[in-house]
Amino acid sequence: MASEAEPRPLGMFECQLCALTVPYSYVGQKPPDTQAVVLLEESYIMKDPFSSDKESISAFPQEIQQDVEKRKGGSKKSSSHP
Repeated sequence: MASEAEPRPLGMFECQLCALTVPYSYVGQKPPDTQAVVLLEESYIMKDPFSSDKESISAFPQEIQQDVEKRKGGSKKSSSHP
C-alpha cells in the first residue's frame, strides 16, 4: 500500500545537462498540500533523489531549518540572554 506522503508519479523528469531521471509528482506553480506557496515559474515537484527515505532537513541552510521548525510549531525560543 502506498503512503500518502509519496504521491503517484505523473512522469519522469530528465535533466538536460546530466541525464538524471527522477519520477515527478506535480508540474506547476502551486504545489498541492501547500497553503501559502506559489512558485514564480512552473516547477517539477519530486522526492529529493539524493536523500535517503529519512528527512533531509539538515542539508538546508540554518535559516531555512529554523523557518521550517517555526512553521511546524516546534520552535523553542531560548529565554536566556547573553
